[in-house]
Amino acid sequence: MKLAHVVLTLALTLFLAVQVGASDRKTLRYGGGGEGAVVFDGRMHAGKGYVCNDCHLQLFSTAQQARISMDDHSGDTFCFKCHDNKTASNDCVTCHRKSVS
Repeated sequence: MKLAHVVLTLALTLFLAVQVGASDRKTLRYGGGGEGAVVFDGRMHAGKGYVCNDCHLQLFSTAQQARISMDDHSGDTFCFKCHDNKTASNDCVTCHRKSVS
């Protein structure tokens, strides 16, 4: 029984280490075009029940690119499919941060 406990503990430790490493890569920062850096926090979105494929491949390619124009802000593409002030806030400070620590 002790061997099974050790194996389970090691497996759990490895799983958590991979999850921590993966979550670090899910916070992305983009220039924001002078309006303050855009910060995307994948962990916060995951905490709301979203998974990567909810947005990727449907709204975004898998490449990390910042190609959202001011005109896109008034449409229902990219982030604004959900950030429409109904599903999620579309207040500028939701994504744009003047100071990012």
